[in-house]
This record gives sequence, C-alpha cells and structure tokens, in this order.
Amino acid sequence: MILVVGSFAAYILLRTTIDKNSSVFVSPTPTVSPAVSKTDTPTDETAALKEKLASLEKQMQDRKIQKPNSPPETFSPPKPSVQTARANSPRDGFLALRSEPNSETGERIAKIPHGAIIIVIGCPRPSNVGKMAGRWCQVTYNGQSGWAFDKFMIF
Repeated sequence: MILVVGSFAAYILLRTTIDKNSSVFVSPTPTVSPAVSKTDTPTDETAALKEKLASLEKQMQDRKIQKPNSPPETFSPPKPSVQTARANSPRDGFLALRSEPNSETGERIAKIPHGAIIIVIGCPRPSNVGKMAGRWCQVTYNGQSGWAFDKFMIF
C-alpha cells in the first residue's frame, strides 16, 4: 500500500506534459496552498511592517512620557580654577597688581608685599614682559582685583 501511494506521488511530481501549441516540454505548475500564495505575501509583509511601525511609535511615546521635557544641554565654558599663590619679588619687595594684563598700559593698583598670599582666579594666555616669558594672571589681593605676572608668584 505504501509502495502504491509513493509511486503515485512520484508520478505526479515527475510527470511532464507537452504544450499543445509548441514542442516544448513543460513541467506541471505546482499547486500552491492559499496560505502561501504569492499574492498574499505582499499583504502579509505590509501587515507585519505596519505592526512593527505601530510598536516603534508606541515605544517612542513611552519614552516621551518617561523623560520630562528638559532644556537642551548648552555648552558652558569651564569655570576657572581658583587657587592661591605667594608673591615672590625679593628684589624690589613687592608684586605689582595692575588694572590690565600689560605692564606698559595697565596702571598699578596696589603693591603686593613679598611673601603675601594672593588668590589666583585664572591665567589665560602666555605673554612676555621684557625678556621674561610667563602669563598674566587675574588675581585678588586684599579685596582688590587685577592682574599680576606669574613669573613673580610661587604656586
């Protein structure tokens, strides 16, 4: 019985027919079940894509609900580090506190005595005073703010 059923199945799968309008051998077209037909495939794909899109939209909505509206992050420059230094000017006994970071145009606001503690707010860029290379630092001494050359400070 199994042999008869197997032979019949093999005959159906392997038989060929002759097209009546030509002399070409044509294999019979396989029977396609309705669940796997080619016309249903785009519909199934469309339904699957719509389902996936709906899932992604739901995830986005959930994230919006979880994260409250916060202002966008903005760039803020780093705050200068405040440190202390000691005035080191033993030759003339003081360090000049100036109104500008320039010994020619900045007026001397105060004389900082040798060894005094000063608060250094920041030293932006290197420059030269005469033949000396160093940086002008923004400092505070005794309640006054101004500029002093770091070559005459001990950090």
